[in-house]
Amino acid sequence: MDTRPLPDGVTLREPQLPMYATLTGARAGAEVTVIEREERLLARVASKPLSDLFAAYHAARGVKIITGETVTGFRGEGGKVTAVELADGQALDCDVALVG
Repeated sequence: MDTRPLPDGVTLREPQLPMYATLTGARAGAEVTVIEREERLLARVASKPLSDLFAAYHAARGVKIITGETVTGFRGEGGKVTAVELADGQALDCDVALVG
């Protein structure tokens, strides 16, 4: 059985499949951040009340959600991602970036 800790990750955008993966990672103990360029999750496919419910559900389970933000690049070392760069100047450290 593999007992290595899960890597911390960043999910870019928010189609449903990456959000399920994000929640799974958070439940398993990884520090997870979702970055969404729209002002709310699922903005293109769900009403605001449903979007708010979805965001609250994930936030209550430890998922950090950043909305209204754009990814401008990635940092890496040795062929592995180490951070996600945002338009506001932040760099979010990570071991994995799931882009959906």
